[in-house]
Amino acid sequence: MVSDLISILKDPNTKEDLDKYMFNKEDGLLINKLNHTIFPIINGVPILLNDYLENTFYEKYKTEISKIISNNSIVLPKIKKGNSEFSFSMEWEAFEAQNMNKTWGTSTEDRLQQFYIETNQTLESIKGKTILDAGCGNGLLTAALAQNGAFVVGIDYSNSVFRASKRSILPNLLFVQGDLENPPFADESFDIVISNGVIHHTKNTKFTFNQVARTVKNSGIFYLWLYKRPFTLYFSVYIRVTDFMRFVVNKLPFGFQKMTVKTLTYLINFIKKIRGRKIDHNELLIDMFDTLTPRYKHYHHPLEVSEWFFENGFSAPSLCHWDNPYGFGMAAKKEKMIQTPGINFNSNYVLKRFGCI
Repeated sequence: MVSDLISILKDPNTKEDLDKYMFNKEDGLLINKLNHTIFPIINGVPILLNDYLENTFYEKYKTEISKIISNNSIVLPKIKKGNSEFSFSMEWEAFEAQNMNKTWGTSTEDRLQQFYIETNQTLESIKGKTILDAGCGNGLLTAALAQNGAFVVGIDYSNSVFRASKRSILPNLLFVQGDLENPPFADESFDIVISNGVIHHTKNTKFTFNQVARTVKNSGIFYLWLYKRPFTLYFSVYIRVTDFMRFVVNKLPFGFQKMTVKTLTYLINFIKKIRGRKIDHNELLIDMFDTLTPRYKHYHHPLEVSEWFFENGFSAPSLCHWDNPYGFGMAAKKEKMIQTPGINFNSNYVLKRFGCI
């Protein structure tokens, strides 16, 4: 448990401070005394989700919890029978089960080097900085950044945060279970925020972008990677077909989702072998989970995202990951551009439109 990083956490609804009550080194509660709400800390992971209190946790600490809620006039949230499953929980569970050491076919070291290039950082420059990995997934990159001297918070909606926290016990690293549509952080909390292939899986990408962008400090960096809109007939057809399959698969109960994804993975792998193409079965399985199980999946254009950056007070972003057929990466510094070159240079309309004057 990292006291300095715990202080960054806020009530996701009100952004008010939270007080910490620990039952032992790993479990406890975060309490908002102003609006009388509680959030559990389980196995060292704060769970900043609304109305969440898991039955096993409650029964284990029933006496302590009852005393705290009585002393602080807290209304006990609805007790849930278990931590609800989530499509990406299944994906990262499969990742751990197969003991994989690459994410999307890329080693953690290569992903770390890619982070340095795309955010214009170095090993020395990130030391002491506070970084948010927004949608940290398996947490391998998150832990690598902490190992390189940064203070790092990894947040994800899935249960992967519990495995990541157990795997990487560092004094400058904290994993949080939370919702990026309602991030549990104060504005301007982080020097660097990264979000790799995550916010396009939320209900409204732009809304989530705006919420996450608020957590970047002035002069801080925001990097994200998103799916790109199809630009060829092949990709248009591919997206239509896979999105139809996803629409069907993600409506199934989780057990049937797992069975369907695994069956399709074996079938595709078999077809590829017949055609003489070798492919890593485990990597294909993870890719199929990512393709077929998300509830939401949106596609965007760099010009569209550039306007999002500008509206949130960032300077012109860099298109720093453009040669991937499926998506693109962009990074920007949080400082307003008072003037821009081109046809609208020094235009009062443009400056007023984006709140620069």
